[in-house]
Formats: sequence, C-alpha cells, structure tokens
Amino acid sequence: MNNPLLVVEDLTVVYQEKQEEHIAVKRISFEVMPGEVVALVGESGSGKSSTALALMGLLPQNAKAVASGISYKNPSGKTELNFDPQSGPGKLRGREMAMIFQNPSSAFNPVRKIGAQVEEVLAHTLEKSKTAVQQLIPDLYQRCGLSDPDAINNSYPHQLSGGQKQRVFIAMATAANPALLIADEPTTALDVTVQAKVISLLKNLGSASGMSTLLISHDLALVSDVADRVLVMRHGEIIESGTTREIFRKPQKAYTKGLLLCRPPSDKRFERLPVLSDFESGTAHLPKIENPADRQERLQKMYAQEPVLKAENIVAAYKANSGRLFRSEKKIVIPGLNLQLFPGETLGLAGESGSGKTTLGKILAGLLPADSGSIHFHNLEISGRKSNTASPVQMVFQDPSSSFNPTLTMLEALMEPLRALMKGHTDKEKIKLIQAMLEQVQIPASALRKLPAEFSGGQIQRLAIARALLMQPKCVVFDESVSSLDVSVQAGILNLINKLKNQMKLSCVFISHDLSVVRYMSDRVLIMKDGQIVEEGEADTVFTNPSHAYTRELIDAIPQVSISN
Repeated sequence: MNNPLLVVEDLTVVYQEKQEEHIAVKRISFEVMPGEVVALVGESGSGKSSTALALMGLLPQNAKAVASGISYKNPSGKTELNFDPQSGPGKLRGREMAMIFQNPSSAFNPVRKIGAQVEEVLAHTLEKSKTAVQQLIPDLYQRCGLSDPDAINNSYPHQLSGGQKQRVFIAMATAANPALLIADEPTTALDVTVQAKVISLLKNLGSASGMSTLLISHDLALVSDVADRVLVMRHGEIIESGTTREIFRKPQKAYTKGLLLCRPPSDKRFERLPVLSDFESGTAHLPKIENPADRQERLQKMYAQEPVLKAENIVAAYKANSGRLFRSEKKIVIPGLNLQLFPGETLGLAGESGSGKTTLGKILAGLLPADSGSIHFHNLEISGRKSNTASPVQMVFQDPSSSFNPTLTMLEALMEPLRALMKGHTDKEKIKLIQAMLEQVQIPASALRKLPAEFSGGQIQRLAIARALLMQPKCVVFDESVSSLDVSVQAGILNLINKLKNQMKLSCVFISHDLSVVRYMSDRVLIMKDGQIVEEGEADTVFTNPSHAYTRELIDAIPQVSISN
C-alpha cells in the first residue's frame, strides 16, 4: 500500500484583525495519497483557501499557521513543513507543490506581456537559463491545449480569454511536474465549455504524471466528476469526509445535504429552491415541483399579451486596435439583433464569453449606446433617453462590490440616485423608501451605516438588487448576478429574485454562463453566439431538445451531480 504524499495534522490558521484574533482553520487533519484527487468543499469563509495558502506558505502577513505536523513525501524522501519562510513550504513551492488560482487575471502583471512573465517564473522554478526556458514553452503550451505560442507570449493579459489565461497559468504551475497541485476554484469564472476543457486538462495531466490534486471548490457537480475523496469544511473545521460516492449518495450532515440540494436540478423544476437554513432547522422536505400544465397555461397567457420591451435591429461595435500606428477599426459585437420581452417574463440569455450578452444587456438598460437600431418600452422609444430621467430598465451587475463606491456608506450610496431622480421628495421620504426596500431584500436597516467592504457576497448582491428596484423599474437586467456566489447563497438570491419579480410584476432579462441557473430562472431562452441569436424557445424545450449544434455543445458541457436515494 502506498504511503500518503501529504499528511496534515492539527493545522490551525489564525488571522490578526485589529485587536482581535480570528481563527479561520481549527485543528484540521487530512492526507492526500499519490495520484489522488481530494476535494475541499464548503461555503466562502469555511477555511478552504486559508488551508491551501498555509500549505503553500502564501498566507498574508497578518496570518500565522501552526500544526502538530505536516509532512510531504516524494521519491527522494520525506520533508517536514514547519512554516518557516526559509525551510518551510517555500522551498517546495513550484517544484514539488504548485497552485493555480480562481482568477488568473489577478495573478498576472497587467502591463507586462505574457511571455516575459512566463519566462521569469519558469527560470526561477526550473533553475534554467532564459534560452532554455524559451525552448520549453511551446511544448508546455501544447500539452495545455494552447496553440500559437508566439501570439500568446506577445499578448498582454487583457488580450487573452479567461480560458487562455487559466491554461497559461496551469502550464506554469505544472512545468516542473509537481507531485501535488492545489487548485483553488480553478473554473468558477469560466464558461461551461471552457470549464469542461480545463477540467479535462487537469485530469489528463494527473493521469499522465501521477500528480495528486487538492481541489478547492463550491461547485459540487465539478467535484462529483473529478474527486476521489471529499472533505466538507464549515467554520474552519472538517465536519464530514469520505469517498465521493459516500458523500454524494449518503451524506450524514444536514449541512452537506443542503450543499447538494441547493443547486437547480436538471430533470425537474422546483417552485422554490431549498436553502441551507431549511436543512439546519430540520424543516427541510422535498421541494414542491412546478406542475408542467400550470407552467404552460401561464406561458400561454403571458405570450398572448403585447411585449413590454422591443429591441429592433440592434447593432453594436467597439474600437479595436488595427495594428497600425494611430489607426483603429470598429469590431462588430452585435451585427443586428431583435428581441421581445413580455410582461412578467424572465428571458434567459446564454452563451460563452464574447457572445455579446453583457453588451446587449447594457444597451437594453441604457448604459451603452447602440450604433444603430431602436428600443421601445411599450410605445415609448427609450434608446435615446436623457440621463436625468429614470429608465424603466435597470441593471444588476456581476460584481456588485465594484459597482458601489467603496468610500460611501450604504445609505449614501442608495441616496445618490434618489437625489438625482427624485428632486421633489425630502431626504426623510427617500430614507423611508430605502428602508422599505431593504426589508424587501431581507437586509436590516442597521446595514445603512456600513461600507460595501463590510458585507458578505450574498448581502452586497441583495443591496445591489435593492438599488436597482429603488428606481421602480418595470424591467431588470441581471448580468451574471449569482455566478460568483456559493451554491447555498445563490439559491437564496434566486428565490429572492423570483419573489420580488412576482410581487412587483417585473419583467427580467437573466444573463448567465451557468446554464443550470438559466434554465431554472427562465421562461424563454435565447442562445447567443458571436452577437447573434442561434436558438430561441421555451426554456425546458431548448434544454431537453436543442436544435442547434452550439446549444447542444453548451448543454453537454454542463457538469451534473447524480444523487441516488
């Protein structure tokens, strides 16, 4: 029997925050066998990433890690890791242990070309000359599925897609053929097709070299597909562990059961998604399934009405560098698109990055001008509206934290648009309106005194929804509004959107690369590719019987969790 590659005993990670200590990881123990994929799963704040950073010796200065023992065994012998900067994980980093991160964009220097950054890292890791490294790079790129190495090396990070940047990072991380790869949410921000390719790449690299992987993820469908064992973390502790089959088929903890069942199912449509609190309070029961006949009756009534929003012949382009000095040319993003949105409808927009979804959403909300075409709300053209009037279409963004001014309290941030657009009302009336809206999104009024950085991901997203609804719109565009959230938090936000939609009689455009969520939320779906609609239809019909090859490719790439009773 093989000996473990990595043994962790009683690992604790503590952060010093102002005058207080915060224990992020509490005496956890686990091991990783050679060639094994071990998944660490749990919500944000459970201690997953702190565990990984401690093992790599990458904790910030205000954090410290202690353990009874951490040992790493490779063919040349056993190494004890004591977290000393000189003799601890640092001497193994890149050579024996490597790490890839959730957002490769933040790991690259934005003002240096990719090739220069790759050469610098590999020269240090492999202890080779610049010339020797340059000769290795094409082969490293090729095994990671990257063609045209010269084009990659001569590009700046912003000129590569998310999938390309992640592959470059994987090429750097695996250049020295490390025995252990730590992958921290490696596919969360990627489209389903790119996600499938990156995961296939990691699996192939593991099979070819016998590399072990510690996979950190809140995507349980992904975990079920690639992991051999699963460790469930909560509040810094491992509360459940076992083989992937054991965890997914017979979870013991209510928390684990909740994580598994919060995702929208692929074979049925729940009226409301279960959330973690349902399981932890003991009130969880089989969610009520929407009656297909009732759904069809509702859709028929909806589509018998006049559209609330019409977009006709929308053309959008942006300036792109032509490669010639002082010259630029226009690149067409949307070549001429038509859509209709009906009263009370949720219209799903799905497609890969670069398909034009977000550009279209911003045009509908009046945040970007179309080069040509028109948008009508009922019979009123709104595509040329003045900025000092409230638009009937509001937008909720993918990253709500960056859409709030970090220096303003939440009260100041929410008062800002009201002061501009409700000049006939007093501040007292506006505050009363804000408090009523916070109650709608289940945020206490005391939150108004806080800054954006003081909120969790789920809370700041609820506040972003509140800000959009303060303008009393008839239509709301949700742009990747739940893609970065844990599945449990995501379920709560999706339930909230559906509740507010019904209460306020909203029509919604729901943009996402998470096709399971698109299907659950949508009445009708548009599949976009290269700025054009390649397929359109009722959501369940499109997902169960797609007519376009591109749609089938997207659907086939959706990771699935199979849970047996």
